[in-house]
Amino acid sequence: MVMTSVLGHIMECDFPGEYRDWQRIAFEQIFDAPIVTEISSDKKDVAENLRQEARRASLLVIWTDCDREGEYIGAEIAEICRGANARLDVYRARYSVLSVEEVNRAMRSLGRLDIKQVAAAESRSHLDLRSGAAFTRFQTLSFRSHHTELRDQVISYGSCQFPTLGFVVEQYLKVRNFVAEDFWFIRLEIDRAGTKTKFLWRRNRLYDRLSCLILYELCVDRKLAKITRIESKPTSKW
Repeated sequence: MVMTSVLGHIMECDFPGEYRDWQRIAFEQIFDAPIVTEISSDKKDVAENLRQEARRASLLVIWTDCDREGEYIGAEIAEICRGANARLDVYRARYSVLSVEEVNRAMRSLGRLDIKQVAAAESRSHLDLRSGAAFTRFQTLSFRSHHTELRDQVISYGSCQFPTLGFVVEQYLKVRNFVAEDFWFIRLEIDRAGTKTKFLWRRNRLYDRLSCLILYELCVDRKLAKITRIESKPTSKW
């Protein structure tokens, strides 16, 4: 058995060269443009390593991550290896953690690549490419025509980066617009033989000092408290 590895996706999808002319190709045409898939320029050595190993092999087991992208990468590996050895039998190992028991279980119950997951990941990749390319061109050309300082800039759009940017801006605005406000709370702490036990107040905090003070004085007047329920939970640290 020979073990080797890859570095994420080996293949990349893009449009043919003629569709990269921003001035000649309208951004709307991107949604109907053909997509070509080829080995990434920086992964050619990875692909060649797979071909060399595949020529000497009779069986290939895919051990990529057990998610949709892992399935897609596994299909890329299978395509490259079968290109070098058409008789290669391809299997898929599925596991959840890297432990001896889980790896042995996965090896004893090999399956096949899930073509539906591969197709779903490929569709997502094509949608990202089309939407990213089209909206990047639309934004860039629109802003350049209105703002001279952006003449040499690319205003990029991404299906992941835009929502992420939204989360960052939302959190920034929350912090910037936050108005600090005083609050009060009651805390009970018992110290017995060097062991401290803290009792938390279910109401957490009050923003009215007088109300909290009244409740505090009621607690002071009643020096005894009755414990109605005790919960304990085991904690393990490996």
